[in-house]
Amino acid sequence: MRIPDLKLLGNGFKEKYDRGYADCTNLVLLDPDIVGALPSAKDVNDTRHVLVTVAAQARRNWSPQQQATAGRVQAAQRMMVTRS
Repeated sequence: MRIPDLKLLGNGFKEKYDRGYADCTNLVLLDPDIVGALPSAKDVNDTRHVLVTVAAQARRNWSPQQQATAGRVQAAQRMMVTRS
């Protein structure tokens, strides 16, 4: 995912603060339909926490073979990200 240019966020960011802001913040661009369903940062974070919890619970119920496959997929994804 490409990080947007912070200057596009408005005049509130001065150039000398851009780098520090980017180092301390995760910016995620949401699709318009998601913005309509989750209008605030709190809504987005609450939903994200629920998804992470549900995924963790589902993963605990996986068979050892499913867990091994998921580990291999995650390792391959990390390799692809580091090469980009």
